Amino acid sequence: MRAVALIAGALALCGAAFAADSAAIDAGAEQVRGEYQAAIDRAVAIGETRWAFTLTYVDQSSDETKTYKLRFDPRRPSGDRWSAVEPPADLLSKGEKKAFKRISSNDDADAALVYDNLAETSADLTLISADATEAVFEIPVDDPEMPEKARAALVATARLDRKAGHVSLIEVEAKSSFKPALVARIDMLRQVQRFAPAGPGGEILLVSSDTESAGEAMMKSFHSKARATYSDFEPVSAAPRDH
Repeated sequence: MRAVALIAGALALCGAAFAADSAAIDAGAEQVRGEYQAAIDRAVAIGETRWAFTLTYVDQSSDETKTYKLRFDPRRPSGDRWSAVEPPADLLSKGEKKAFKRISSNDDADAALVYDNLAETSADLTLISADATEAVFEIPVDDPEMPEKARAALVATARLDRKAGHVSLIEVEAKSSFKPALVARIDMLRQVQRFAPAGPGGEILLVSSDTESAGEAMMKSFHSKARATYSDFEPVSAAPRDH
């Protein structure tokens, strides 16, 4: 009987220890979530700020790497906010003009510099891992303009720099093939966006984006790879973005 009592006591102690560990884990997870939410709140606070910036776009899709440097300024009239820096506009070839038009199609491009849109999914994220320096969350892919099967094929994660107090990286990757349209199929997709201060003590902004995809469109296979680097940020007074 004494042995049974000792075993029962040991089990009770193990149960109490497990409960204490679980409570500590829950508390730790809540603290990390709070840090993530604080980072999102800071992004939301500057979400409507307008920015002029320089974009260096490196197209690595073919054997011949092409580099384009452009300047975006929201103070300029709609449709004329992008300007070619290198090569200059008057020296662009026909193919380069086509690429410039594609790269500069977003008239409110500075909206992508801030990750305030993560606020839309902050209540539904999943904590994957955390240590003293960083935490990784899985975030829902909920673009209403994207087909449901396409959303289901994508996995998105956000990395929180716990020491700096901001999201440092957002990654989107396809875990399976999907069809974004009837005449297109994506077999591989990966995008990595990195965020950092815009200068010493500056706001946290997008500083680089690496994108690679492969698949088929209009019965032709394709492989696209590009790196976009953002620099020379300048907060400016301009009309609000069209939402």
